[in-house]
Amino acid sequence: MSVPAFGLDRDGMRQFKVGKFSGNLRVVDSRTVALRWNGSDGNESTAVPAEVRKGHNADWKALQREAKDASSMLAAQALRLERTYLNDRNWPLAVWQERFLDIHFWDAHSAIDLAD
Repeated sequence: MSVPAFGLDRDGMRQFKVGKFSGNLRVVDSRTVALRWNGSDGNESTAVPAEVRKGHNADWKALQREAKDASSMLAAQALRLERTYLNDRNWPLAVWQERFLDIHFWDAHSAIDLAD
């Protein structure tokens, strides 16, 4: 099964730069990918810099769409993983790890949250 990664790394994060501003897309829980901007003070914020809204509107909208799409995909993967519990399957631990922890950060993140 092929699952898009949206450019996120194994830890569920992707750094980006829009104009002179930078930020990241980050998995924050088992169903949410958040869009954060780095402020000039070094702190992260959900507030979009005014210059990005005005001068880089298409890039900003694309990032918003990616965060929304990635959140939908993450929620779907979490649900898929949760449903495996309802199926009467028994897998050796090594097989389960290979299928859910080692293949993709989506499944790994969801599996870790499910185990907690």
